[in-house]
Amino acid sequence: MSQLSSNLRGSASYVWSTNDPLGQGATGAVYRCRHKRTGEVFAVKTFNTVSHYRPLDVQTREFDVVRKLNHRNIVSMVAIEEEQHTRNRIIVMELCDCSLYNMLEKPENAFGLEEVEFLEVLNDVAEGMRYLRDQNIVHRDIKPGNIMRSIGEDKQSIYKLTDFGAARELEESEQFVSLYGTEEYLYPDMYERAVLRRPVQQLFGKEVDLWSLGVTLYHTATGHLPFQPFGGRRNKEVMHKITADKDSGVISGIQSTENGPIEYSTELPNTCQLSKGLKLLVTPLLAGLMENTSSRMWTFDQFFATVKDIMKKVVVYVFSTATCECLSIYINKTETYAKFQDAIAEQTDIRASAQFLLFQNHHFTKIVQSMTLVERYPKTSPQDPVFLYFTDVDSALFTRLPELQIPKYPKFGTSISLENDYPLAKKCAGNTEYIVRKLRLINLQQVLLDKAMTMYIQIIKFEISGYQESNVFIVIMITETHKRLQTATRSLNRIVCVVQGLASLRGEQAPNEVRFLEEDLQAAENQLAVPCQEAVKSTEELKSYVHQFCQGVVIDDELSKRWKSNWGCLETERCVEKGLVLSEQINKTMEEFKRDKQLKRLPYNDEQIHKFEKNKMNENCTKATSLAMDHCYPNLRKVFKKFEEAFLFVCTFITKLGKIKKRIDNLTEKQSRLSTILDEKMEHCLRKFETVSDLLSSGGKRQETSPLVGSAVAKQQGTGSRPSSGKAKERENQLLREIQEELKALNLDSAEIRQAFQENTNLVKELEKLQFQNHVEVQSG
Repeated sequence: MSQLSSNLRGSASYVWSTNDPLGQGATGAVYRCRHKRTGEVFAVKTFNTVSHYRPLDVQTREFDVVRKLNHRNIVSMVAIEEEQHTRNRIIVMELCDCSLYNMLEKPENAFGLEEVEFLEVLNDVAEGMRYLRDQNIVHRDIKPGNIMRSIGEDKQSIYKLTDFGAARELEESEQFVSLYGTEEYLYPDMYERAVLRRPVQQLFGKEVDLWSLGVTLYHTATGHLPFQPFGGRRNKEVMHKITADKDSGVISGIQSTENGPIEYSTELPNTCQLSKGLKLLVTPLLAGLMENTSSRMWTFDQFFATVKDIMKKVVVYVFSTATCECLSIYINKTETYAKFQDAIAEQTDIRASAQFLLFQNHHFTKIVQSMTLVERYPKTSPQDPVFLYFTDVDSALFTRLPELQIPKYPKFGTSISLENDYPLAKKCAGNTEYIVRKLRLINLQQVLLDKAMTMYIQIIKFEISGYQESNVFIVIMITETHKRLQTATRSLNRIVCVVQGLASLRGEQAPNEVRFLEEDLQAAENQLAVPCQEAVKSTEELKSYVHQFCQGVVIDDELSKRWKSNWGCLETERCVEKGLVLSEQINKTMEEFKRDKQLKRLPYNDEQIHKFEKNKMNENCTKATSLAMDHCYPNLRKVFKKFEEAFLFVCTFITKLGKIKKRIDNLTEKQSRLSTILDEKMEHCLRKFETVSDLLSSGGKRQETSPLVGSAVAKQQGTGSRPSSGKAKERENQLLREIQEELKALNLDSAEIRQAFQENTNLVKELEKLQFQNHVEVQSG
């Protein structure tokens, strides 16, 4: 009882126990406290003896700063009171759930926060920093330990800046010389002066917060610090060398061996949980914050503007069947389809013209129009994404299935080391959590591959059925054109009769053009009638072929037979659940090792249990690795290979049918053009017929039927008409000259008609050849 009472502390309104700490710092500690009257829980910050050795203005600065602050993303102050026992002042604050540092220490966050949570940190910290800047306050100790997480009423995380012991007001142009902060998060020049104790003659400004912010965000995204010398904090010279000597754009530098090389990188590691789409946005932000010269470092305004832009973007989830990747497309809500395709191409290297998108059994372009704003796109999710296929069948994209890379597990020594076994066990727990996430992803990828193929087959079935209608239409077109050709030929023959009749009336021979035209017409009938008949026949055969093919695809379901949903990891195998069980067992061992470490020394029996748990830990780590690398990932590769085979099989036929459709469209266009030519020739012929008829009829009584032909026949029978006057003869001569010119043109027209039908004949032969090739491939397929 006396021990309990000795740990109790209090102020006028609050009470707390030093046995219930929330955090410990160089100048004080934070405890959980309660209001004496209401019982409401808060956090209280107390100050130790070390803090009182600081100058008085420094001691009072934190109280002055926290009184001034009031923002959603700043831990709010509730009261400033005096501790009853020591009469030292205390700060009572709102109680938060935990610090960002504590979150990152959890095994599930060993490789950084998940994407949604990271964005919450990014946005809230940026808003908190913006508020501090508006208040002309520099924090000087930004790190995960000074960022607290509070849980809102909607269970959404709210991140808040805290610990303003190093903070001070600083106008825009002001600088300072005092040194504060945590080593790993210090700006390089400040590190050189504060840690290496070198006499660097430099003043510091708000850039120290920007650098610390960059390191903090990198830590949040990856689970580890960006700049790591071998041996950690004790290797101070190398730590400074890594940060001071790095090139512009570099966001990490790791020394893996003693006195070894430093591996710099301009990219986030593969183990980072952020999507490729978000990495593209965050990486330049980190590079801008972690520039080691102030002239290249981003300003606060650049940082705030970039974060605002990221948070305003819409995320469209896309599954790339070519690479088996779940993509997050970050895009401004006011962009249109072309920009959306460009964003996809940036992550997949599939150009816009080769992209084929489906969503919920529909063409995506039938759901959204080219000018539809992204904010109006249908809602997507990782489980219900837009499916991306590609139309470039010759592409080698299918060879790009990302390899599964999992972190290596540490090896436990044979001897017991309570100090080292716990951190090793913690790393094992983090690695296993990473594997469980990969197992979930592999499971999702397999489900999406099955969904992608099933949807693709259904769409293709529908589209293949449409080819039948095209073939019926072209048969009708060819038949109709054949009829129109016969009508045009008859019209030309009527003109020949008119000219022959006119010549006979004058007792003259018909012009040479008439004889040539007669020969052309006879040749046309002989040459063009057969190709028309062949075209009808060949197209009927093509129609029958496509119909049989469609029967196989649509009715007999040949495509679906090539795809089975039971490839890969079966649902009954419960691979994710197996991974979760292994993770739980490894976490349990980790907690036991944590307790053992606190005990410093174990009795003999507990040592034997500790050894047993180490062996069990090694076995579970091996099982987790084998589950992922020897079972689930190989199964995914198998499913992906089967998907590739089925997809290329479908694409082959779609490509060939596309060629047929292209030729049919070409033939349709030529038939249409030919019909137009025939219409023009028929109209032209009829006009000449009427002109000659009217002219001849003016010299005598108009005949009721076929005046030109009738006049010619009457002359041949000796009944004749009245002789033409001189004026009429002049008109007849003029008409003959005109008709001769027109006959020359008609000869050329007939040549064009023959050429068009020759092209038609060649096209029909191509279609027959393509039909034969496809028939052979269907049989062999």
